[in-house]
Amino acid sequence: MKNKIRVCFIIYADEFAGAEKVVQDEIDYLNAGEFDTTLITSPLQAVIFRERLRKNIKICEVTIKRSFLKSLIDFKMFIKLYQVLKAGSFDVVSLHNNEAALYGGLVCLFLPHSKIFITEHNNLASPEIVMAERYSGVHGHVLKKLHLGSKLTFLLRHIINIRINGYIAVSAAVKNYIIQSLKFPGQKVTVLNNGINIDEFEYGFKKSRSLYQELQLEADSKLVGVVGRLSRQKGHIFLIEAAPRIIQSFPKVHFVFAGDGEERVHLEQRIKESGIEAHVTMLGFRKDVHEILKNLDVMVLPSLWEGLPMTVLECMASGVPVVASGVDGTLDIIDNGTDGFLVPPRDSAALADKIIAVLCDADMQRRFSVLGRGKIIKKFDVKERTRQLAAVFSAA
Repeated sequence: MKNKIRVCFIIYADEFAGAEKVVQDEIDYLNAGEFDTTLITSPLQAVIFRERLRKNIKICEVTIKRSFLKSLIDFKMFIKLYQVLKAGSFDVVSLHNNEAALYGGLVCLFLPHSKIFITEHNNLASPEIVMAERYSGVHGHVLKKLHLGSKLTFLLRHIINIRINGYIAVSAAVKNYIIQSLKFPGQKVTVLNNGINIDEFEYGFKKSRSLYQELQLEADSKLVGVVGRLSRQKGHIFLIEAAPRIIQSFPKVHFVFAGDGEERVHLEQRIKESGIEAHVTMLGFRKDVHEILKNLDVMVLPSLWEGLPMTVLECMASGVPVVASGVDGTLDIIDNGTDGFLVPPRDSAALADKIIAVLCDADMQRRFSVLGRGKIIKKFDVKERTRQLAAVFSAA
């Protein structure tokens, strides 16, 4: 009898978002008869993974300090990571997001028998652009430390690259980022587009009204939503800027932001300054995202950059029309004007125009719904993606 391939997944973050959902699906859909899986993650994420995973797997909790430089000298963390990986004698170690790639990658330098893969979930363009977007307004001495951290990370990732057997990119745009910005060899990169299980998403032209009841909205109200963490990357501010123009056309329109994050206070302030408080509800983190989607007339994703956004896949699978920024992996999902709308990033006027166009046209809504779901079924099936991932792991 052939031995199972022992795989250890490592991921760290402060929230459960798209990358975490990808890891959840990889664990759930890898054939249990062929793969024995373990997960290393933060204590906070461990709780959520235990709730969501359909498989009963070993989950190890390792805490990482929030400070990048402090983490680099946190020898207890590195020792624990090494002990878990050494004891597991893993055939494959799969690292997800930058923290896991960095800290897990450094430990894997001392584990010569494991095959190491890094999945890149985002296209961060260049470090300079990322710094400008994330830290505009930050005091100069703090910004210098952030630039130093970025350069040090770049150097360490290139040292780690010596041990990396392969990179998995979630879209063609992310592959270009790995090759052009991170300067890693293209022959090591495999593109596996994110996918979803279409059976998890109810589909039909009759909307749910549960959120209408929760928010006490009138039956003829229009509901426009954003689903995702409240960060600068996701561009919520541009929907806030577009909102007054949409309200002029649809006085009963209501906007919902499902998610939480570091931008919440700032966004709430901008909503107040714009005088649109009566039209906006901050839902916070929600476990019933699928139910929320069934209530929406339009889902908006005005991001500045993306890998391949799970939210767009989920919305299209649910038959919800999408208006999104035409960036990176989103371009691989939406065919502009055919199964959704793409607008230039940062263009609030264009965003408002396309949202209004969808809200005005029932035939367009139906066309986007039918063609969007059909595309997800054909091109973004999580089971097929996992079969391809299994082949990558097995061939290593």
